[in-house]
Amino acid sequence: MGGKIVAKESSRSELMSVDTGVLGIAADQYPPDYFQLLAIERNRSGVSQIEDAVRLQSTALKNLIGTDKKRPAQVILHSLVNAKACLLDQLAREGYKQQLAGSARRDSTSDNQSKRA
Repeated sequence: MGGKIVAKESSRSELMSVDTGVLGIAADQYPPDYFQLLAIERNRSGVSQIEDAVRLQSTALKNLIGTDKKRPAQVILHSLVNAKACLLDQLAREGYKQQLAGSARRDSTSDNQSKRA
């Protein structure tokens, strides 16, 4: 599972405007991972918290279906479905958290290398 919102038919800026404006995701967290998308903590989120977060974010996005934000809202709703499936499956969730940790290490290494250059 990729774990990041991928723009297929919507532009990155359209998705970002919905993520930051409607879902409250900080611009520096874009694209959000599943935990950021659901506004939940990585290590303290149980089944009911995940389901509640999905329901809350879905409601906010469904309110956009009749607007000019329909396409990005649909893309993000699809990401919510993927997030829920991943985070409710304990094995998939652990693998996902390891993937995020590996990505953070690579980002940190590349930042350090570019600072030295």
